[in-house]
Amino acid sequence: MAQISSAAVSCRNHHHKLKFESLLRQGSFGAVWGAVSVGTQRVCAVKILNLEPDSRELHQGIVDLMLLAGALAEASAWSKVQKHPHVVELFRHYLEGSRFHFVMERCTGGTLADLRPVFLTLPESSVAPMFQGMLLGVQHVHACGVVHRDLSRRNFLLDGDHGKTVKLADFGLAVPKPCAGSRLQGCVGTAPYMSPEMAGQRGHNCATDVWSLGAVCYTLLLDSYPYLPWDTNQSRIDAVKESIVKGGMTPPSYVRLDVAEKPSQEVVAFLKQLLNRDPIKRITATEALELPFMAFKI
Repeated sequence: MAQISSAAVSCRNHHHKLKFESLLRQGSFGAVWGAVSVGTQRVCAVKILNLEPDSRELHQGIVDLMLLAGALAEASAWSKVQKHPHVVELFRHYLEGSRFHFVMERCTGGTLADLRPVFLTLPESSVAPMFQGMLLGVQHVHACGVVHRDLSRRNFLLDGDHGKTVKLADFGLAVPKPCAGSRLQGCVGTAPYMSPEMAGQRGHNCATDVWSLGAVCYTLLLDSYPYLPWDTNQSRIDAVKESIVKGGMTPPSYVRLDVAEKPSQEVVAFLKQLLNRDPIKRITATEALELPFMAFKI
């Protein structure tokens, strides 16, 4: 495994000191802390990645080159999509020791996953503006030449008055958009939100983000995933992927069994076009913004 000493990388934070406050989020990727810039008193959040090899007790202060390359790729993709009201802003990034820091704006309303119990009670007229914001963020990312590849409820953050502004975050799997006619390879992301082409490793492009966004909207509106695992002999992740790829055992129903009120025709049409199984026929984020369900003004 390629390794270098952290002392060999010159990316110290010369101009800004941070006062760390509370832990906001902990995950396998690292941690996100609330912080304040000492000089400007600007409130921010800091995502910190540990770049040490797995055997940390033997390699303290050593940076794994593969992990560093991943952090720099995330910083590069994120830096391309700045200055948009529906994308979390990255203020700066730097390496300190074996920890890579992303200093970003702090969103105070949690994630869409946190909003789930409230979301199920909202009328469609309140839901539409939120979905508009999500689509606008994805549209901007694609226009900047980036494919996000990990749209999920946890990667949309809430901010503004009463958490009404939705912002796209976490560009750890984002990559440059492929050239026309070509496809990205591999299978990455969060399984229940993967597109059929992603889960089946058939090559993907920006259309995979549109499917994932549709899956996020589906779960928020209907309190279920579009495709659920049915083979109990497989791991849950493998079963979810197979269900998405085959698309036959548990197709989307577009109704909630626990409520009498059915979603409107506009909502069903919106979800079906985002979740078109053919990536060539699937609408783009720009086209989705023109659908009747998006007629509500932000």
